[in-house]
Amino acid sequence: VEYETDSAEVSTDDNAGASETDLQIGMIITLNGEINEDGTTGNASSIHYDEQIKGPLDSIDLIGNSLSVLGQTILFDDLTSLDNVIIPGDFLEISGFFDADGNLYATRIEKETESTKLKVQGMVKMLDTVNKTFTLGSLTIDYSSAVFDDFVEADLAEDQEVRVKGLSSALANDVFVVSEIKLKESKEEHENGDGKHTEGFITSFKSAFINELT
Repeated sequence: VEYETDSAEVSTDDNAGASETDLQIGMIITLNGEINEDGTTGNASSIHYDEQIKGPLDSIDLIGNSLSVLGQTILFDDLTSLDNVIIPGDFLEISGFFDADGNLYATRIEKETESTKLKVQGMVKMLDTVNKTFTLGSLTIDYSSAVFDDFVEADLAEDQEVRVKGLSSALANDVFVVSEIKLKESKEEHENGDGKHTEGFITSFKSAFINELT
């Protein structure tokens, strides 16, 4: 569907008053709007973009088509939008989808000006509510001083998808002392007649004769 965006409100995680020029090919967005009767055009009312990872590039595996950033494995291929040549040490902003193994398939990799703020999104593993830690990939998250956004600490659970933020100075020896945790599981509500479309990896497929996917 091709959406008209002239009247759409555009926002990003860091900028509530962003513009369409802040959006680039490969970014994963949330779009609200209406589709016209022709089924191929529509009008967007709001567009929001959140990157999944923001941090320095640790290493590149060209044979395995993968990157390592903040303890996370990022997969890429010929369909990944890459706006510049990257080398270890570059500060990257990455958008994409998570596969069943928790690896991020990058739809866009963008080199950014180095920032003091780091962001990581992933599935909570090895949750330790006594020491207030869990892992995202190979990175240990210390949430002892974190603010919880849209949920409370008591609701934090294993296998939840969360995004954490913190300063680069709070990262040492693969331990990241974060300042904010946000639950990324969708809580959207829809009225009767509303349509909802999503995109991602198929994790199971029951039968060639039954249209049932998860």
